[in-house]
Amino acid sequence: MSRKPVVLQINTVAHGTSPVGRLMRALASTPGVEMHMAAGYGPETDGCRIIGRKSDRYVNALRARMYANDGYAATGNTQRLLKYASHLNPDIVHLHNSHGYYLNLPMLTDWLRERHIPLIVTMHDHWWLTGRCATPSVCVKFMDKRCSECSDRTAYPAVWRKTAPRYKSLHEAACVVVPTQYLASRLPEGLCIRIIPNGVGPEFTPETHMKQRTGVIAVAARWTPSKNLDAIARLAEQMPDVGFTVVGKTSRHVLPANVQVMKGPFSAGEMAALYRNAAVLLSASTCESFGMTVAEALACGTPVVVQQDTAPAELVAPGDGFVVDFHDISATEKAIRNAFLLTPAAERITTLNDMCNAYADAYHALCDKI
Repeated sequence: MSRKPVVLQINTVAHGTSPVGRLMRALASTPGVEMHMAAGYGPETDGCRIIGRKSDRYVNALRARMYANDGYAATGNTQRLLKYASHLNPDIVHLHNSHGYYLNLPMLTDWLRERHIPLIVTMHDHWWLTGRCATPSVCVKFMDKRCSECSDRTAYPAVWRKTAPRYKSLHEAACVVVPTQYLASRLPEGLCIRIIPNGVGPEFTPETHMKQRTGVIAVAARWTPSKNLDAIARLAEQMPDVGFTVVGKTSRHVLPANVQVMKGPFSAGEMAALYRNAAVLLSASTCESFGMTVAEALACGTPVVVQQDTAPAELVAPGDGFVVDFHDISATEKAIRNAFLLTPAAERITTLNDMCNAYADAYHALCDKI
């Protein structure tokens, strides 16, 4: 294709306070691509078309709770989306999150099939594997594709009926993009899969001159059960001589005296400064699709200690930190103290430019097949 391919990105939201929204906006500058965006909800800025109404979101959320059909309802929103897409006539549709009470996936895929428009799906979480939970907490049934046996329908987002995995719908995609091998290994056979790590912004760079780093930092936008704040608290009790900083919203009110809580939110520049001031970043999370806080810390030259058998463990190369079982407090404490002596090679982390170039290759590869 000699001209620039026209790509339409679709997600629940596209504003900069959402991690996926930030990624979408970064992809808007993908070289050699004419990019457009549509979102279910949020402010209509920077050329992003909003297809849903506030009232739609509440109605669709209620229906999703009653019928466990998130991603397979919202016909009004999807009709408006397809009207906008018909006007654009894109060469490729790039779908991010399907969940979020805004999309009817079968309507979209039928429309694409009729027009022979290829679909790229980026999996940012586990929703396609569970049909409900974007980030399962302590449940591992999704690993064996047994989410239809779920016995906890009260966990967010709560439903009144059992759900089933949605991964079969991924076969409608010409290409499925995942940020880690961890996530790729959980997908069914027969899919075209590309691994493109999430890119870290230019704010996250090491200090230009060496300085004394102190303390341990642990970061989460919201400390849900899977983020494992209890493990951080146990470590703090075990290490009273070390200062701990917990960044993010938490409902836990009792933490050891050597733990400082900073709820935020913080800008990218402010987060980079927090990483650079810390001696070690901890990621005790048991269920991640990538591990953005780990990538950002490493890009700032901060060593990390992460939970074993998780996606963030893929980001840790020799010299970057340690991969441990946080249930073993003594071994984790030893890893933290040894990590104080490390200086990661920040250039190993994927930048936003690297990510955009990788997506550009994926777009052009699909267009060459059209």
